[in-house]
Amino acid sequence: MNKTQNTNVTTQTEEFDRSICMSFFGNYRTSVKRIEKKYGVDMAYKVQSAIIDYGLYGIKPTDEDILIFVSETVFDVIDKSQAKRARGFSGEDLEMSKKIIQSHRDRPELSQDKLAQLLKISKGKVNKTLKKYHNGEYEGILTFDDDNVSDNDNGNDGDYDSTDRDRDRPTVQNTETASPTTESSTPAPTTPTELTYEEEVSVINAFRNRKKPIEISKELSLDIGLVNLAIDEYKDRGYKLPIKPEEVKKLDVPLMNGGYLSQTKEELFNMFTDNGKLEPDEVPWGTLKGEFALWGVDASLANQLLAEFEARLLKKYKKVS
Repeated sequence: MNKTQNTNVTTQTEEFDRSICMSFFGNYRTSVKRIEKKYGVDMAYKVQSAIIDYGLYGIKPTDEDILIFVSETVFDVIDKSQAKRARGFSGEDLEMSKKIIQSHRDRPELSQDKLAQLLKISKGKVNKTLKKYHNGEYEGILTFDDDNVSDNDNGNDGDYDSTDRDRDRPTVQNTETASPTTESSTPAPTTPTELTYEEEVSVINAFRNRKKPIEISKELSLDIGLVNLAIDEYKDRGYKLPIKPEEVKKLDVPLMNGGYLSQTKEELFNMFTDNGKLEPDEVPWGTLKGEFALWGVDASLANQLLAEFEARLLKKYKKVS
């Protein structure tokens, strides 16, 4: 009896409630006191209320005068802080854990390094999640209705390694060529684990021309699984072509867990300084230092980056000799 594939995620019965609390960093208070001194108590109160209202309820101010002090950069910092708090509330990002496991089940030939690259997370997160999965620790939390064979009972109590992937791979028989009485000594060809940029573009162009994945697979002589993956990623990108390999951004902010921050140094500078429009004393440096800590960036590296960003602004606004 065939089961229809249906992946369910069971999460905690309680949900994170943003309105209960937020991180009101000391730098916010310093900024409010400066506003009070220069613009009066009324404006300082409005700015402080705007920060709190957005932090707790996600409500942005509409007053243009307040938006001068509470910029998109502040909103972004608050959102990241609350997102970090939400992940800590449940103890684990179960959606990402499910995504790792589902990707592993769908494409067991991929190594942990490749999974980490595809999902844009650290290898450590992949290793830890797959180890827990194979030890049965997600039973009752993550359920997979299409799981006909349990692969949680493999006796692996050490770090899960990509070399163990063959034990999870199902045996598939090609009914068009296989014979119950004939054996072939010719080894099966190795299936590529990813498409080249040119192949992926060819798949997308064919898909745009309303061809079905199976037709694309046959026409281009590509693995049907990789064709489906290319189409899914195309949809996830908002129906945009993939970025050329030479144009892919080079992540350059390492994390303490071995991974990389999803933003580059230049993207961080633009995000923190509103694309260089803020003057040095308008940037909440202390708050940003706290955000780096929440993201898992080493304190010394965070200080170095913020010093570089501040130096760029000082030079731009000619506040250095």
